[in-house]
Amino acid sequence: SAENAGKWKSKLANSKVTFELGPDGNKTEGAFTDYEVTLAVDEKGKPTKLAVALKLTSLTTFNDLRDESVLGADYIDAEKNKSASYSSTNIQTEGDHFIVSGNLSFLGITESIPLTIKFLAATKKAGKDYLIFIGESTVDRTAHGMKSDAKIGDNVKLSFEIALEKQ
Repeated sequence: SAENAGKWKSKLANSKVTFELGPDGNKTEGAFTDYEVTLAVDEKGKPTKLAVALKLTSLTTFNDLRDESVLGADYIDAEKNKSASYSSTNIQTEGDHFIVSGNLSFLGITESIPLTIKFLAATKKAGKDYLIFIGESTVDRTAHGMKSDAKIGDNVKLSFEIALEKQ
């Protein structure tokens, strides 16, 4: 709605970005704990611009040994690749949700990836306005220079639940 018009920024404490990959029975699940999401909403309450900045070193699979491997030279090489970013190029309304087209820059390679997002709630707390949206996307990690591996899985499914504070 019109009162949602303006600029919004994620509130980390009330948001989560999780991922999973791998075949059934051998799924790896994880999360990113440090990121920033910004969203612009027009006068009609439609999102017009979505941007995400993700600190790759904030990745966890809830297993220190595995994290060391994932963040190491064979996969993300977090020493060299400190962040990933996503920037929308177009947002279309489709039923009760939105299809976001945009570019993901990850491990030095930029590719076009769609996201699906849906607003869950608009709420007020302590005089501030919040919007909550959920979303998902899939990234083929081999498109970003990582070796294909059926045991690990190549397609990473990302899920978001983001609380945004009006700026």
